[in-house]
Amino acid sequence: MGVTDAAIERHFGGACEPRMCGNCRHFCGCDIHVDYGYCHLGFERAYDTDAPDRKEGRWRLAKWAAAWLTGNLLYCEDECGECRDYEEFGL
Repeated sequence: MGVTDAAIERHFGGACEPRMCGNCRHFCGCDIHVDYGYCHLGFERAYDTDAPDRKEGRWRLAKWAAAWLTGNLLYCEDECGECRDYEEFGL
């Protein structure tokens, strides 16, 4: 099947490349421009703490979500500190 990136890094002393958001399993890319997306974990965290209650109406919730997503776009080469490679989770 080949050699994994992690095996190569271990062989050469673990000089890992930066963990980019574009390689993270929680990076949700955009259909309009594939280099940009958002962190699913960050969105869930913000939804749990900042989102308006559903009793306030779906329209208000949708407006909040659209504003959050556009305000928190990540470039695929960003590194948010929570990046997790696909390999770490067996995907």
